[in-house]
Parts: sequence; C-alpha cells; structure tokens
Amino acid sequence: MNNSFKYYLLAFLHYFDFKGKATRSEFWFFNLYNLLIEIIFIILFFVGLLNPYILLIYGIFVFIPKSSIIIRRLRDAAFNIYISLPYIITNLMLITIGLPGNRELYLLFRSFYWVYFITLIVLLCFPSKKKRSKNTIPKHKKYSK
Repeated sequence: MNNSFKYYLLAFLHYFDFKGKATRSEFWFFNLYNLLIEIIFIILFFVGLLNPYILLIYGIFVFIPKSSIIIRRLRDAAFNIYISLPYIITNLMLITIGLPGNRELYLLFRSFYWVYFITLIVLLCFPSKKKRSKNTIPKHKKYSK
C-alpha cells in the first residue's frame, strides 16, 4: 500500500474524531485521493456507466470525515474551529438541494461554496502551531545565552 494512501484510510478510521489534530500531509493526502475518486466517478457518470445517485451517496459518505479532518486541521494550525461552520453548512445544503429540481438554489450555494472554500484553503495551508507549556518561563533575548 502506498504510504500516502494511509492518510485517506486514516480519515475514515477517525470518522467521528473532532477533538484531535491533523497534520498538513494528512489533510492534503486525504483530499488528493478524495479528488481522484470523485474525478473517476464524474468521468464514469458522463460516459453513462454510473448513476448520479452514486455520486450523491459518495458525497454523503465522505461528508463527515471531510468535515472532521478540516476541524482537526484548523485546530492543529491554532485557528478557531468555528471557521469551518459555513463550509459544513454549505456542504449540507449542497447535498440536500443537489437533487434535480432546485437548479437556481443549487447554483447559488455552489458559488458561495467555492468562494468560502478558497478562503478556507488558505487557512488550512498554515503550519502546525506548537502548544506552549504553561509551566515554562519565556526566555528574554537580552538575558539568555
């Protein structure tokens, strides 16, 4: 098994783990393999070999691990986890109204999704922050050697 593919599987093992932390490599490799699977599904859909509801089922199946890894990544980069709420709510709305018949509402939420997702990507690129221990006294540059 590819060493990077373990991060994709690890996200599913931590399906409901919203309290831990996720490294940048864990986040990006999960999203890379998720994107590759979605591209394969979309190609199969346009060729006519895949039912569109399979895409919907996969979106629902991946929603919770994707949300949990975003929250864990934000926590690891020392950002407030509530920054992810608009992304999660928009994703829920897209899954809900992604069914045929709500084209205008779907396009409205899809445009909001992309604007917010690009902003979120920038935050998720920040490096991990080291947690400072409360017991250590910060060294002053002037007095330390």
